[in-house]
Formats: sequence, C-alpha cells, structure tokens
Amino acid sequence: MAVLWVIAFHYVVVRAAAGIADPWLEALRAVQPVEVMVKNGYLGVDLFFAITGFLLVLPWLRHAQDSLPAPAALPFYRRRLARIVPAYWVQLAFLFFLFVPLLRGIEWWRLDFWFLLYNLGAHATFLHYTTPLSSASLVINGALWTLALEMQWYLLLPLAAPLFARRPWVTSAILVALSLGWRWLAAHDLEALVRFDLALAARW
Repeated sequence: MAVLWVIAFHYVVVRAAAGIADPWLEALRAVQPVEVMVKNGYLGVDLFFAITGFLLVLPWLRHAQDSLPAPAALPFYRRRLARIVPAYWVQLAFLFFLFVPLLRGIEWWRLDFWFLLYNLGAHATFLHYTTPLSSASLVINGALWTLALEMQWYLLLPLAAPLFARRPWVTSAILVALSLGWRWLAAHDLEALVRFDLALAARW
C-alpha cells in the first residue's frame, strides 16, 4: 500500500507539472477525498521509515524480553551494509557515468569536474543530504535522499534500541524532545548554517 501510495503521488506530480491532458488526473480530481490522499502520498515514505524502524528494533525488544544481552552492533552494521551498499554503488555508477553524460552531456564532467567529484564522494558515503551542493542528486535521482537518512538511522539504531528496550516511555519522550528541539533550531539558530550552505551552492 505504501509503495502504491508513493507511486501514485509521483505520477500525479509529474503529469500535472508537464501540463499533459490526462484522463486519470481528471478522474482523480472528481473524487476529492482520493485526490487529497494521493497529493499527500509523500507520507508513504514516512510509513516506510516507521515500518523499517519497527522491524529492526524487534531483536532488541526480544532480547530484553528474554533477559538476554542486547544484540551486538557490528553484525547488524555488516548485514545492513551488505544488503544496501553493493546495489546502491552499482546505481551510483550508472547515475554518474551513464546518465550524467546522457542527460547533461559528456562535457559536464570536464566543466564541472570538482562538483561532480564532490557529489560522487558525498553520495558514496551517504552524506549527500547534508548540503544543498549534493542533496538534489544532480536533479536526476532526487529520491536518493531517503538512502542518506536510512543509513544515518542504521548508524544510530544499535545505540538507541537498547535504551528503548529497557525504558521505552522515557526513551520515546527524549527522542520526541530532541526532534522538537531540532525543528526549533532549524527554524532559528541554524539560519547561519543554511545561509552558508546556500552561498556554497550558489558558487557552483
């Protein structure tokens, strides 16, 4: 359901932006509740993250329930890397060495070599969503931002999961407070960092 929700959202956004006469869009607009649901299809990504978080925390919860030591972090990291990194790096190879020349022209590699090299390094290390220089993934595969957040979540999970298993309500309250604090900082004290990042992006 979450996959179909996201697909429907992207279909509507792309077709509407292109200004194409589409009978499916007209039918969608005729049913207001369905239109509202589809236009909020980006929430399907949030649902993915919630499902992933629930499933990956389960081993820590089971160990705590059976009074066993928490699962080791290193095997968890190895499994996550083995599952994601090989296919992700193959996709990056296609993105940078096939689709960039096809869509932007081979000259782009020569004219913007350092920009592309920076982007390649940022994407390979899952840090591309930390700056406007690379967060758009060259405006070719913008959905890659989800991989950056997912890998950061994997990095933190073995640290947070044991705390959550032992003190779920306290840990939840702390995480909610941290999230709200970050949102407040992003709206206020991080303005200088945002301006700096935007100035960097403007130079490129």
